[in-house]
Amino acid sequence: MPKLAAIAILALLTSACATAPSQEQIDALLMGSVATAQARFDQGDKPEAAVLLHSIQRVDPEYPGVPELATKLGPDGDSLHNRGWLGINRRLRAQEDSPFLTRLLFYLPDRAFDLLDLVTFNVHIGFGAYANVHATRAAQLGGGLRSKFGVGLHDQRSIGIASEAEVGVAALAFGSQSFSGSSVGVPGGVAAGGEAMLGAHRPSQSLYQDYRDYWAVGASATVLFVGAEFDFHPMQIFDFIGGVFLLDFARDDMATTRGLRFSSLEFEAIRSLNELGEARIWEGMGEDEEAPAAAPDAEVEAEPEADAPEAAPPEAAPEAPEA
Repeated sequence: MPKLAAIAILALLTSACATAPSQEQIDALLMGSVATAQARFDQGDKPEAAVLLHSIQRVDPEYPGVPELATKLGPDGDSLHNRGWLGINRRLRAQEDSPFLTRLLFYLPDRAFDLLDLVTFNVHIGFGAYANVHATRAAQLGGGLRSKFGVGLHDQRSIGIASEAEVGVAALAFGSQSFSGSSVGVPGGVAAGGEAMLGAHRPSQSLYQDYRDYWAVGASATVLFVGAEFDFHPMQIFDFIGGVFLLDFARDDMATTRGLRFSSLEFEAIRSLNELGEARIWEGMGEDEEAPAAAPDAEVEAEPEADAPEAAPPEAAPEAPEA
C-alpha cells in the first residue's frame, strides 16, 4: 500500500502541467493520499495522518476510505484542526511530553518568539484596487478586488512569500467575500486557506481557523501594482503572558510541541490538495453558501525530514527548523 501511494501521487505530480489537472490525475492524487494517510496512521503518526486527511477532505470528503479513516482518528484528528475561538492564533503542531530540563532550555527562546508573534507585515506586487481597515473582523470597513504576491512576516510565525487573491466588500462584521491564498516560509512551513462567504464574519469560519487572524487590528491596501499590509495580533499578548507561567495557549512553544514531519512527496501532495481545494472555493464564488464544514481549508506546517517513514518516497526533503 505505501508503494501504491507513492506511485499514485508521483503520477499526478510528474504529469502536472500549466493546465488544470484531469479527473484521472485528481483520482490518482486522492487514491495515493488516502493510502499514505492510512499508512501514517498505522505507524502511529496520527498528527501527520490527520493533516493529510484534512487536505483530502477539502477536495472530496466522501472519497472511499476517507470517512473510515476519520472515524479511526476520532477526537485526535479533530483536536488538531479545531482551534476554537482562537482560530489561526493556535498553531498546527503536535503536542509532546517534554522533561523539565527541555522546558527550561527553551523558556527564553519561546518567550522571544511569543513577542515576535504580536506583529505581521507584508509588501506586495500584483494588480487591483483594494483597501481594508479593521479592529478585528467584527469592526472592519473596506473592499475591492486584487491578486497579489508579496514577502514579509506572516501569520504562523512564517518569514517568506505569500500569494493571495480576493474580491468583496465588508462593513463592520458583515460582507460578501471570496478569498484564496497560500504562504510558504521559515520556520512556519506552508499555509493555505480560502472561503467564499456572504453575511457575518465569524472566528469559526475556515478562513479564520486556517489562514487569517479574525482578531487582528490593522490595515491593508493595494493600488494598481503595489501594496502593503500590517497587523497587530492582540490574542498573542495572552499567549506571551501565559508563557511566562509555562502555559501555552497558542500551542506554539518549541519546548512542548513539534512540527509535523512529512516526506518531500507527501509535502507536494498536501500542496496539490490544497490548491484543488482553493480552486473549488473560487468555483463557488457566486453561491450564497459557505464552504462545507466537512471540508475546511487547511494550513499545513510541514517539516520534511530525511528519515521519513516507510510510506514516504525514497528521497525526502531536509528537516525544516521548528517554531
